[in-house]
Amino acid sequence: GGLDGLGEGGSTGSTAVPPSRDPGVPARLDFVGWLEGKGHRLRLLEGRVRVVSALSGECVCQAALERATHVADLRRAISEALGTPTIFQRLFRDGVELEDTSKLGRALDMARPEVTLIVDQTAPLERVRAGDIDLEREPHIRGHRGLALAAIERDGQQFAFAAPELRADHELALAAIEATKPGSPSPLAHAGEQLRSDRDVVL
Repeated sequence: GGLDGLGEGGSTGSTAVPPSRDPGVPARLDFVGWLEGKGHRLRLLEGRVRVVSALSGECVCQAALERATHVADLRRAISEALGTPTIFQRLFRDGVELEDTSKLGRALDMARPEVTLIVDQTAPLERVRAGDIDLEREPHIRGHRGLALAAIERDGQQFAFAAPELRADHELALAAIEATKPGSPSPLAHAGEQLRSDRDVVL
């Protein structure tokens, strides 16, 4: 399913700690928000944010952030903790989807700092096709073949930013050549050595 690999046994990074052993114990906030005011900064919050799987209802990580002010900061911490690219994450609180630009202090219930995570790989594909995101700006998707192909079909120059193994992919190389505008650098300069000697690709 979309949340494969996101269980309690998944990898963790410096921004996450194992879920509480007692689910009845409220999680503390573990992010620090900062408020600009009168020439100085005021520390707002410290604690942990529970991230719950929408499928299982289980806590998949407790994200800890430093100087976090917006939902986008929480999304990045989840990416580091679970390895889930930020663009695949949909975060909800009480059924309402959270926007990146929303401030954490307003987006979360401070008495119960918990968000629900849905991993959605379909929405990013549409965003890639629309040109809203690409391989250059989103390193996390460079190894995702479907998203890389969509980006390359839209702009052949995106081939240069694909993961090395995808730059050795025959189909992606041909798509890059076809999508490259006249007068633009050849994407084959970034292709794997074997592809550069492939007559089907070169010709």
